[in-house]
Amino acid sequence: HTHTTHTRTHAHVMNTNLLPPAMVMALIEQCNDRDTKARKAVTDALMTIGERQPVLSLSSCETYLQKHKKLSNPHRIELLKIMQRVVELTASDIPAVLAMRLVRLAVAEMTARAEIVPDWQSAASALIVTLGNTFGKIVLEELVQRYNPGSIPHYYVVRTFGDFAQQNAFAVVPALEDILGRSLPMLGMIKHDNLRWAFADMLARFSDAILTYVANLDRASDKNITTSRFSQQMYSAFEVLFGVWLNAKEAKLRLAVVEALGVMSHILTEEKLQELLPRLIPGMLALYKKFTSEILPITQGLEMVLAAAVHDGNQMLAPQLDLILQSLYPLLQYAPNYNDSHSIKNHHELLRCFEKLCIAFSDRLMAFLFLKLENKEERSRVGTLLVLKHLVNSSGQHLSDKRELVVSGLRPLLVDPSLRVRQTLAQVIIALAHHDYLSLEGGPYLIKFIVEQCSISEAEATAASGRPVKGGKQAVLDDEVTHGQLRTMCDNIINLATTTIPHMELVLWPLLLEFVVPAQYTEAIPAVCMSLATLADKLNADGNEAYDLDYEVQVNLPSPQAQLARLLTLAGHPLHRKRGVHTLNLLRANAANIHEDLPDLWNEVIPRLLAYLSKNADGEGLSTSASSSSTGGGNSNSNSNSSGG
Repeated sequence: HTHTTHTRTHAHVMNTNLLPPAMVMALIEQCNDRDTKARKAVTDALMTIGERQPVLSLSSCETYLQKHKKLSNPHRIELLKIMQRVVELTASDIPAVLAMRLVRLAVAEMTARAEIVPDWQSAASALIVTLGNTFGKIVLEELVQRYNPGSIPHYYVVRTFGDFAQQNAFAVVPALEDILGRSLPMLGMIKHDNLRWAFADMLARFSDAILTYVANLDRASDKNITTSRFSQQMYSAFEVLFGVWLNAKEAKLRLAVVEALGVMSHILTEEKLQELLPRLIPGMLALYKKFTSEILPITQGLEMVLAAAVHDGNQMLAPQLDLILQSLYPLLQYAPNYNDSHSIKNHHELLRCFEKLCIAFSDRLMAFLFLKLENKEERSRVGTLLVLKHLVNSSGQHLSDKRELVVSGLRPLLVDPSLRVRQTLAQVIIALAHHDYLSLEGGPYLIKFIVEQCSISEAEATAASGRPVKGGKQAVLDDEVTHGQLRTMCDNIINLATTTIPHMELVLWPLLLEFVVPAQYTEAIPAVCMSLATLADKLNADGNEAYDLDYEVQVNLPSPQAQLARLLTLAGHPLHRKRGVHTLNLLRANAANIHEDLPDLWNEVIPRLLAYLSKNADGEGLSTSASSSSTGGGNSNSNSNSSGG
């Protein structure tokens, strides 16, 4: 039927003549059926109709809710959720006049009761925010009407404003001066912690929206907006949050406030931020002593403040730097709980704090870290190494003049007996490999360290733990590192460096040949030979002159005769860690560097030997001497019958 729109848009079903409205109304009536299966069937049917005929579906739901003011809450909630999902899927098909009706309905539902009824009000709020993605102006106008100066708004109006700003910054930010102007007088009037929490969260989302808007001005309606336009208002709000609300007894509120302060700091001018830092930094760091758990929001807020303070290399944090380092460093000495996502994320955010400090204070930061490495306590060294690994991966441009210092600074740790320190150092070394540190002076020492871990004896590697317990048995603690884990990890590091990091090819070749002959590296032979064979094949195929070895110039390399004797001896014991395959592959790939007449011969013979090994991989068919343990092949000067293998 025809209808004239007045200031207040009346409820009516907008029929598209594809389905009888009565049928839709019947489904709406039944969507809160007591029977779970029946309820799901009705809900699915309404969703299907909604996707195909959104105008009919949404206007029917709106009309029904307007006419049934005393409908039970579960029924209202179910309808609001259906409407939200339909809008999400079909927003572009909804006419503005219907969108306005839906927004007004949702706002009325959300604010019908002064007390908080989370399920009902959050369902209405979600519908408003979803509509706001497409009908931003309509939603903004309706929310502003419920946000009057001099009176405290409904809790869910505040929550919805924040969510709306986060979802559609381009609708909210141009009106934000007015909204903040209305908000500031309210801050001093709010006494309840839950409403303070909502305002803190809203201000954080407003700040995020401003940053999003300014970063995407090409999509913005007002291209003259900058963060400085909101700086004074945010500073006023900042003073209330930091000076009053941060001292609240309610833990949840304090955490929300510190997180909000972090985002808001990016809206302040440089001068305002510098003015606040002498109070702000100690205040935020003090929270770590008040909270033993749930510290993630503190770290996130602090990281945001540090990022704002060091922007463009600004050094305004210089007076607080020592306090920051001394406060954060102990927190990194404890490994995160890997069963707790918050603990893992907090650990990463702590590393990001050091990353931000590196932007403006790389000299002082590196001096601090290398001083900490002198402490021989395991926990201290592991924490420092984790920071270094993160900085190597994240802060390359700020460490460009300190690369040699990083490599040389790790030398004292190469003899640390702690398995955990050795494991963490190995992780740092592969990070250094990715960023081309190992080609620098001192790099070969770090590669040698990895090979030494690959050389851990079989007896140690197969033991459960390095720590004996009562009764002579050995056990592995949850967070303990074993010799076997360390050896496997370093085997993988050599393989990764060989196959995935192109600039490592000429770092590893021919350096790794130096570890083929000495007996102390016998256990590393599978990893070393696999790497060398891969590199030799690639360099030879590419025609790279680095393939050709000059033993008179490269005096640290073993002679061709020593290589031949050692590799043939080891091949005589082929099954231990499958080293026979890798030694034979290296003999074939490096044949031209052992003797000029060998390539043709070994290209014919060695594939047959490899096929024989593959066929007898379980040891069946191999002689006793050939399948014995590694000890017989430990010395290339051995006169045992192993060479006959």
